Amino acid sequence: MGERNLGGIGSVKAAINKFGQKATRNVSSQLDLPIIKSSWVVEDLHKSGRELELYKESRIASETAMAKAEAELSKAKKIVKELTLLIEESNQRLKSRKFDIETVMKESRIDGNGRYAQIVRELEDVKQELSKLKLDIAYVSREKDVAEKEVMELEIRMEENLKLLESLKLEVDAANEEHVLVELAKIEALKERKEVEEQRDREKKEVFESLDKRKKKIREKMREVERSKGYEDELAATLLDIEMLETQLKLVKEMERRVQRDDSMSRSKNRAFERGTDTLSVLKEVTEATEGKKEKLASINAELFCLVNTMDTLRQELQKAKQETALFKKMIQKDDVKIERLNTKLLMAKDKLEAVSVAEGRISSLADNLTTSFAKLKSDKEAAKKEELNLKEAARIIRDEIRKTERGFGGKEKEFLSKLVELEKAKHAESLALEKLEYMVEETMETREMNSRRNSTITISRFEYEYLSGQASHAEETAEKKVEAAMAWVEALKASTKAILIKTETLKRESGKTMVEVERESFRMQRSLSIKRLVQGEIQKFKEISEDKGLINSPRPVRRSVRLSGKFTPVQGGKSRRYSSGNQGTPSYFVIKKKKKIPNLVKFLSRRK
Repeated sequence: MGERNLGGIGSVKAAINKFGQKATRNVSSQLDLPIIKSSWVVEDLHKSGRELELYKESRIASETAMAKAEAELSKAKKIVKELTLLIEESNQRLKSRKFDIETVMKESRIDGNGRYAQIVRELEDVKQELSKLKLDIAYVSREKDVAEKEVMELEIRMEENLKLLESLKLEVDAANEEHVLVELAKIEALKERKEVEEQRDREKKEVFESLDKRKKKIREKMREVERSKGYEDELAATLLDIEMLETQLKLVKEMERRVQRDDSMSRSKNRAFERGTDTLSVLKEVTEATEGKKEKLASINAELFCLVNTMDTLRQELQKAKQETALFKKMIQKDDVKIERLNTKLLMAKDKLEAVSVAEGRISSLADNLTTSFAKLKSDKEAAKKEELNLKEAARIIRDEIRKTERGFGGKEKEFLSKLVELEKAKHAESLALEKLEYMVEETMETREMNSRRNSTITISRFEYEYLSGQASHAEETAEKKVEAAMAWVEALKASTKAILIKTETLKRESGKTMVEVERESFRMQRSLSIKRLVQGEIQKFKEISEDKGLINSPRPVRRSVRLSGKFTPVQGGKSRRYSSGNQGTPSYFVIKKKKKIPNLVKFLSRRK
């Protein structure tokens, strides 16, 4: 068994060594010596785990570097765009200044020496602006150089990332080769496992067949032992018979001796002698039978000896069979251990393969991402160049539009200033007109006061009459609103009185108060009712007064007449509220009314009872 297993494993080793790779050597050594070199397997696993961690770290670092590079590229693009815009602006300014200088020079030639001083000043201004522009250009060129350096650094980083990509691709290829070799080793190990299992099944069958044969032999021997036990029983019975016969022989011999002594006996004794001879013949037969039985016993003893020898041999064979079965069990256990080790190795190889496949997938995805990002960067560069050109064109168009708008704004500003001057003039005229109106109003007020002192009537213009009538209509509307509010308040008071009456009835039913308390409550109720009636009367009077034509035509004389006549004492909403609050400062008129109406309430309550 062991030799066969070693031979199978050696075949796996030979199959793997054909490819001559590092990983295959490790796998073959693991398959050859799984117990001794388990630490190597663990070290290989640790190494593979570390390599995977390094792959992950390198991937993360490359991703971060790509992100940083993209950010820096975008920044550099923005800076380049700004610098190009500044350079274009400065160039355009220079061109415009040159054009202005040329135009000024032409105008100076045309005008002569009269405007020479102005041209000199303008030239000095232009020189200052040119110096500023030169400084700006120098600053922009420096920034451009810095941006170009940053772009170069980014390109170097991109090249480094590409080199890293190539190295990762090479590592992926190596991992793929290792993967293939591990799969081949796995196939060989599976084949060996199948062969070992087949050998094990064959050996099991052989062992079971030999055990069945030995069991059959043991059964036959046990049957022979049972037969020998029957023979032994027969021997014991024959021995008993022999002993009986021997005792009988002894008796016969004694009888013979007696017969020899008594020769002189009678015929009766002769008859006895005849009988003795008969017995002697019988004894002879018995002795012959005993001798035959002894021969049989000797043969049975010989057979028993053979059976004992066979039993000893069977015992020895049984012991050998037990030893062989123990050896077979040990071999089976060893095979099981080997199979378990192979299974563990296969599982470890599967785990390694899965880890390698995962790493391959990640590396391939990383490589794809890097390639796509590189392609994107290239496309971004081209797009940035196109955008720069478009931006330059757009900047030129915008500058032209700005110049046009500036020219338009100049004309609009002039119009706006002229309109502001006109507005200021109009405001001044309005202020003068207001002052005149105020003066006229004061004069009219003074004249009307003088006329009112002399006469009871006042002459009013049509405009003033319309204005006062409009104000009176507004006052009438407000009065109507106040009346509606007062009516709502009265309705609320009625509801409160009803609630109070209901409460009084419930209190009378529940607690049985005295008549004095009921009279007090009725007094309060009557007081509130009288206040309501007064309020209603005042509201009606107010309506009549508001409907009067004299109030609309001339409000001031009506007020004077009201004050002089004394017919109407104005009771406003505040006073009515003061009366409803139940203060002690109420007039005697209301008290008299209350005294008159208390007995009626008492009668009403007595009737109810």
